Amino acid sequence: MKFQVIDRQSLDLSDWENLTKNGSFFQTYYWADICIAGLGSNASAVFLCGYENDELIAGLPAVVTSRLGIKSFYSMPYGTYGAAVFTPEISNRSKRVFLQELSDYLSSRRYSLIEIIDFENSLIELPGKKLGRSKISTHIIELSKDGDFHPPDKRVERHVRSGRGSGVEIVEIKDENLLDDFYLLYRLTEKRHGKRRPLYEKKFFESVISRLKDTEMLYWTGAAVEGKLIGLQINFVYGGMLTYWQGVWD
Repeated sequence: MKFQVIDRQSLDLSDWENLTKNGSFFQTYYWADICIAGLGSNASAVFLCGYENDELIAGLPAVVTSRLGIKSFYSMPYGTYGAAVFTPEISNRSKRVFLQELSDYLSSRRYSLIEIIDFENSLIELPGKKLGRSKISTHIIELSKDGDFHPPDKRVERHVRSGRGSGVEIVEIKDENLLDDFYLLYRLTEKRHGKRRPLYEKKFFESVISRLKDTEMLYWTGAAVEGKLIGLQINFVYGGMLTYWQGVWD
């Protein structure tokens, strides 16, 4: 296997798209671009790639940040699913070789922090580099094309009917016109959660819209009453999966 560390400008986008069709939205170069634009000049993207016969068969995307002499490696930032993605045809031997190369890379760099969100347990056999492991949880809902989805908690459907009866309108966010209203609710929501300062600056959400508004990957909706936004949520759609990312409310 040929192992390469490739920056964003040198990445073959078609190769990476073909690889990540088996992964999550957060493993795409779209999310890496959003992160770089949103985090600013202290951040850059790297793509750790494994090739066989000139075919990309394994990869791990990451954002590297440098601040006050502290260099950090995130795959991917802020708890979003990164970690390794492989082609379905990859052999166990090739996978082990890639994981060894990845471990050697992480050990050879002087990162003060390494954080990898391994949703698929793709790095369970990562050798060498001693990383702490902590469990996190998520909620997966299987959706069928046939029929409507009915939440296990029947109160949810009752609340939805009540909201519709009260004149709540659902709107879709596709441009920057409502971004100020969204960010105000975002800051208030973060404050209610005990955050002294918001995790994301406004420019991060601007980068989400600017890079995804002309694609089908962004599903950003809001609830409004008499034209005033009272709640919003941001979802990403990729590879047959809708991933809930952010929610804010009045």
